Amino acid sequence: MQVRARAIASRSCARLNKAKQVIERLDQLILSGIEPDEDQTNAILEVCAWVHAEWIRILPFANGNGRTARLWVNSIAMRYALPPFLQLRPRPARGYGAAGAEAMRGHWEPTINVLRQLLEDFRKELPDDT
Repeated sequence: MQVRARAIASRSCARLNKAKQVIERLDQLILSGIEPDEDQTNAILEVCAWVHAEWIRILPFANGNGRTARLWVNSIAMRYALPPFLQLRPRPARGYGAAGAEAMRGHWEPTINVLRQLLEDFRKELPDDT
């Protein structure tokens, strides 16, 4: 059991360090506090999808991995002036479960389209300020 815990901790640290590097690079490309354009939003969603999928893949906790992954997505989104569009509970629909299953196999790309659709749905539900 202790060997597995060390292996998980090691993988977690390596992936978190990689995520930190990617986010630092994104910080250089996207100005803080300004709503991102479409290309920037796509880049943000790609990072969100990758971080989410990596967290799901390493499964560091006995329970709550999905909720923690969704917190990561919302945290990254908010860092770049996107809304916290991914609900923590219940687990989102729109292909989220299937994308998570693919993520566990190392295929994070399907998560991008799911997150894009969930962001679009969230924006549609927002009241108009006009």
